Amino acid sequence: MTAPAEEHWFDRLATRRQVLTGALGAIALALPLVRTAAARATHLGCSAETSNNPHACQTGCFYATHKKFLATSDGCDAEYDISYGVALPIMLLINPDLGALSAWLQLAQYTNCLDLAMTRQKAEAFDCMQPGCPGFDPCGKYGPCAVCLEGAKCCPAPDDNQLGYVCCACCNPDTGEGCGAPCPGP
Repeated sequence: MTAPAEEHWFDRLATRRQVLTGALGAIALALPLVRTAAARATHLGCSAETSNNPHACQTGCFYATHKKFLATSDGCDAEYDISYGVALPIMLLINPDLGALSAWLQLAQYTNCLDLAMTRQKAEAFDCMQPGCPGFDPCGKYGPCAVCLEGAKCCPAPDDNQLGYVCCACCNPDTGEGCGAPCPGP
């Protein structure tokens, strides 16, 4: 008589589909944590300094709102390009009336996306006019110091700078604006 074949561990699982579903679910739950860690890592390279001028942040804040608007409008453009790529074949090949309606709806959605982005930019620009620029982070994703190297200071820039902030080893100890040289010891 032959001995029964030894069962493999994978055969004991209910189905391979359940294993795959569980693995994909775990990845989906872990993905926001990975993004948060990456965003946190990019923010660690910069520390923003302040100056005595409560409106020194305005230029950098306006810069950040403009960059955020451009990123949002690029997203609107990409979404419209994809959706219009679906409407055009429908219009030409399947049903011209349905395709025209779909194209019109996609254009309305694109216009609405741009309107919302512009409204958000104007609301954030209004906040830039307030003393201290509430909600503005010069080291944030769209801030002028988002590209500062590890350990750099994000110093308010003199009035002739278009970004409003500059990356420095240390800020000017007298005014708090611009770079100071040499840096004071620790």
